Amino acid sequence: MSKVRFCWHDLMTPDPAAARSFYGSLLGWTFKDVDMGDAGTYTMIHDGTEDTGGLMEMAASEGLPPHWMLYVTVEDCDAACAQAKGLGGDVKVGPIDIPGTGRFAVLADDQGAYISIIALKNESPEKGPDDRPAAGQFCWYTIATDAPDKAKAFYGALFGWDCVEMTMGGDAKSLVFTRGGMPTAGLGPQNGAPMPYWATAIAVSDLDTSHEKAIGLGATGIMAPMALGTMGRLSVIADPTGSMVSLFQWLADA
Repeated sequence: MSKVRFCWHDLMTPDPAAARSFYGSLLGWTFKDVDMGDAGTYTMIHDGTEDTGGLMEMAASEGLPPHWMLYVTVEDCDAACAQAKGLGGDVKVGPIDIPGTGRFAVLADDQGAYISIIALKNESPEKGPDDRPAAGQFCWYTIATDAPDKAKAFYGALFGWDCVEMTMGGDAKSLVFTRGGMPTAGLGPQNGAPMPYWATAIAVSDLDTSHEKAIGLGATGIMAPMALGTMGRLSVIADPTGSMVSLFQWLADA
């Protein structure tokens, strides 16, 4: 069960210093710079419990908007790259070895949505099915696409994920990828975006307060806090460097 799960989160941003200040103030994250040799300095994110991702400077010349790059674990990075190509996807970066960590690559699926894969040398234990991510931790992932059937076919074949319709309480339902019966990620509409993309959400203890605080720290409100069935409430912001992320608050009895 440890494979094909989300394990890491890199913020690709034109201004790592501004991102560091924003997320540190909003979520209480702390940061540590790591010397990566020829690759330069990598800024590690600690969410109060564990290292969960990093900040990477992205030049405007790369032609991509600021975004969160999400990583999924695989058994064999090279084999997964070959399989992705066979499914109509593309390998944009790698495979590349990270000394002491593993081997990774950046993929584009058959609709153009970017996602990274990594074969880790040592995997940490994952949370159990009843362990909710705490405030400040990444808590959910969604592929935004207007062609959900294509996404179901691609990720079902590549990662072995099943896709089912699940209730979020009341009349609210959503398509959800599962692995071993455990919810892993959702499928949602593209909402006018120029291409499909992977999005992520971070848990907060008080959504209204966190959303307003984010705006006060320079974020742009994309979607005001709204209910997601009886599970919780969610808002969407663009951080001060332009990367979109959702904030989510669990309901106590969900």
